[in-house]
Amino acid sequence: MPRPEEVGAPSNWGRWAAADERGTANLLTDAGAQAAARLVREGRVYSLAAPLSPDGPNLPTRRQTWHVVTSRYQPSRGASFADDVVMMHTHGTTHVDALCHVYVGDTLYNGHPADAIQPYGAQKCGIDNAGPLVGRGVLLDVAAHRGVEQLGEGEAIEPDELEACAEAQGVTIAAGDVVLVRTGWWRLFDQGPEARRRFYHAEPGPSGACGRWFRERDLFALGADNPAVEEVRRWSEPLPLHRDVLWGCGGYLLEFLDLEALAADKVYEFLFVAAPLRLVGGIGSPIVPLAMV
Repeated sequence: MPRPEEVGAPSNWGRWAAADERGTANLLTDAGAQAAARLVREGRVYSLAAPLSPDGPNLPTRRQTWHVVTSRYQPSRGASFADDVVMMHTHGTTHVDALCHVYVGDTLYNGHPADAIQPYGAQKCGIDNAGPLVGRGVLLDVAAHRGVEQLGEGEAIEPDELEACAEAQGVTIAAGDVVLVRTGWWRLFDQGPEARRRFYHAEPGPSGACGRWFRERDLFALGADNPAVEEVRRWSEPLPLHRDVLWGCGGYLLEFLDLEALAADKVYEFLFVAAPLRLVGGIGSPIVPLAMV
């Protein structure tokens, strides 16, 4: 049964008791939500979600979202009724990863057994344990900090650059925050088929070293405007940030975020609100993250 320290990963194992399945969601407190709510002064609300459709963002290795509408006419009731049927990967749009999404050897986060993942759902560390995600959000606009529209394919963002970006923006990062990293990569998504192939082929993002930074900063979650949050040069390579954040820290990763409007208005701190589906045993969940100022 490997432990994080045995493979060089940061760890929160045992921090919130041996049976814990929520990880850094334990950092979200009533007091923290109250403090974050005080950031709402103008009443502006930004949706950070991608459109949910068959053409929406989704890794090519996953099936496309399938959406049909059914309708029926009931003369006795004097009206027609329509319904939706949606079949999708829970990771096939803007989403949050559950703590069971990544595991090492035979263990999930906090030492729970990996055989808890069954075809009918994860019996440990499923997304239903996370609860509502409400706290302070911080945007780090790394693309603007570098003076570019978007970072290059496979470019890594190191912890010292995240710190420098925060300082330049005049924001501090506090325990329990969700930090959202803008690389500008989202811009490719709406630029046609060739750009979309680039969007999925490789991507810029935080490096593997940011897993330890995540733990040192005691973050609740880390998100980005790309498919995997972390930098990807080849999909055949390991994803060390996923391992360190999800498995080691019990932290949450938010993927496929649209941060363009937030960045355009230079909104760097805000009340962050998102609610995963209460999908029992879910490996992840679609979300509509909101930034409120």
